[in-house]
Amino acid sequence: MKIFLKETYQHHRPLLEIRSTYRTELADIYGFLESEARAKVEGNFLCNFRQIIHAFLSREVIVAYIDDDRGFRFCGFYAVFESSGGILQVKGSERGRHIGMHLANAGLKRLKRKGVTTLKVQCAPLESKGFWQKMGAVFDEAKPWDEWGTLDLTTWKPRRAIRKS
Repeated sequence: MKIFLKETYQHHRPLLEIRSTYRTELADIYGFLESEARAKVEGNFLCNFRQIIHAFLSREVIVAYIDDDRGFRFCGFYAVFESSGGILQVKGSERGRHIGMHLANAGLKRLKRKGVTTLKVQCAPLESKGFWQKMGAVFDEAKPWDEWGTLDLTTWKPRRAIRKS
């Protein structure tokens, strides 16, 4: 799936490409996670790389590449798991561009097509809770420290980027 982002650079809009991962792109994901771990970024998922490989073997890893004035480059991934929602991570330099939302939409659509009706979402780091709430996950308000939420896929609809004025 190719999506033109809302922003504009020198008279052209960046193109976001979201699709299934090719084997050679696992190196992009690993390199990204490794660089985040070296930089001590909280919430890095390098320790879960085996799970990402397992998801890849099940054809459940989605990647995002962006093409803009800085060239064509890797910017994030979503390894989709039915048990915990999966692992979604976007490069820090690319955040705020709705890339995570587009990755989540693609992954949740896959789960819905597979017949998954309810998804348990684990928010690690806890700062991702707001993102998943925007995606439709419900959390226990009495336990703000709780990282687990529920997403009802029977009523879920893909989110759309809202243009800021």
